[in-house]
Amino acid sequence: MISNTLSNVVIYITLAVFLFLGVVLVKGKKMSKDQFLTARSSQSWKALGINFYVAGIGSWILFTLPTTAAYNGIYGLIAYVVACVVPLIVLIFIGPAIRKKCPNGVTITEFIKERYGRLCHACVGIMVVFYMSISYISELTALGSTMTATYGLNSIIPICITALVTTIYTAYGGLPTSMLTDKIQGWSIILLIVIVTISIFSYVDIDSNAVESSGLLQPTRIAIESFYVLTVAITGANLFHQGYWQRIYSSKSDKDLIIGLLVAGVIILITFFILGFSGIIAIWGNLCCSNEAEYNNVFFSLTLPQKGWINVVVLILVVSLVCSCTDTLQIGLTATIVNDVFDNKIHVNYARLCVIILTIPIVILASKNADIMRLFLIADLYSTIVAVIVVIAFFDRFKKYKTIPDSQNLAEGRDIKENLNIVVDEKTVDIVDFKEDGDKKEIEKLDRKEKSSEIKGEPRKFYINGYDCVIGIVVGIISIAIFGWIFHKDFKKGLALLLLPDGMSIEGESLGAFLAAPLGTLFGIFVSAGIRTLYNEIVNKN
Repeated sequence: MISNTLSNVVIYITLAVFLFLGVVLVKGKKMSKDQFLTARSSQSWKALGINFYVAGIGSWILFTLPTTAAYNGIYGLIAYVVACVVPLIVLIFIGPAIRKKCPNGVTITEFIKERYGRLCHACVGIMVVFYMSISYISELTALGSTMTATYGLNSIIPICITALVTTIYTAYGGLPTSMLTDKIQGWSIILLIVIVTISIFSYVDIDSNAVESSGLLQPTRIAIESFYVLTVAITGANLFHQGYWQRIYSSKSDKDLIIGLLVAGVIILITFFILGFSGIIAIWGNLCCSNEAEYNNVFFSLTLPQKGWINVVVLILVVSLVCSCTDTLQIGLTATIVNDVFDNKIHVNYARLCVIILTIPIVILASKNADIMRLFLIADLYSTIVAVIVVIAFFDRFKKYKTIPDSQNLAEGRDIKENLNIVVDEKTVDIVDFKEDGDKKEIEKLDRKEKSSEIKGEPRKFYINGYDCVIGIVVGIISIAIFGWIFHKDFKKGLALLLLPDGMSIEGESLGAFLAAPLGTLFGIFVSAGIRTLYNEIVNKN
């Protein structure tokens, strides 16, 4: 254990280093808005690998991974680690597709706007802000909990100072600053994890009897259910983590993007498993856990009894994790507000102002010390609903019109209409063109046949539009409550399930909720589209 004075010194020196790096080493004043929000096409796979790794971590990994392992054993830990890697595998496939379909984009919501229209775009935008806000609150809450429970400090001051530091350098330099500090924070985090892990495994004396009696090597129903629940939850949620999408657009090429994601996946696989396994080690070493509070702080039960220097290392690790996560969330939220609320029409200085304004309510809510795991589960549950919409958007089969690729159009020239006898709108269409300086978005009237990536073919009878998706979202939410009603045989408990009051502690409950949400959404979308198609058929016949 270290003194309060030393704890404060370590915290503020670490923050001062990151503030120096973020402000001094980046020329933020000369950035265009596009550079500020995306750092477009500037990053190699080496930079992306560590940046994708850092974008997916935070101080929560010191809480949820060891706690999951201590509760649900080795199978629960494996489920959690695999669930954290799967989103990166998904991005390997859909990342290049998004870059191709929406090359001048900044966030995933722009793709949704182009595909489904403004109404659905607004719903998805709300989900993005909700998820990233929950993540931001959770991260600062984890910092406060660590400072109070582990080091005996007043949590409000570290939360406020940390948020202030990351806000200053993020507002100053935007995404380039975030990615620069993430490189340094990322490698520092890996080094610190290695040091702490070696110390833990050297310190703990494992009781062979505890290994057998703990049952942590045996599968449980909740652990097995976690393979589905956590994979769907985390993958669905990470589709709306704008930090990932900004990094996707920052890659120099698709090759750099794919290699960077693979590198990040490998690092996550190794470091997450090692950190999580510390929870099992604590049980086997009889250092934990007699009550709920000890389960929530199982990682620190391994470090606090050790010599002071290791706790200094852990404190630096915590601050590094928090800073790397919060600056990513800050610039991600800013990109969402600038693009989805202000339609990318505000000056870069107002984008900086957004970073500052967004931080204030987040800090206030973080001081309430909410249940971190439950906050994440709530955000993940509703993310699975909207994730269905994103997945469907990639299937051209559900678009209103059949499409002809631009390459075919260019090859056959202006005679394509006559040769293929397809229906083409003779009017010009609006194409969004982002200027290089990023400060101006113009709408140019361009001829469809020469400039668009695809042209309209025959209209389809059955297709999915934005209204179908909104109805699907509503049905998905209702499906959770209906499942809860059936599961508990109580209508009030069914409604309560919308906020997952019991987390994952009840067998079958969370599994059912995470099945009901996406399946209900899918059902609502297709029923809505089917009814509209049937109605149109009847009207056309009459």
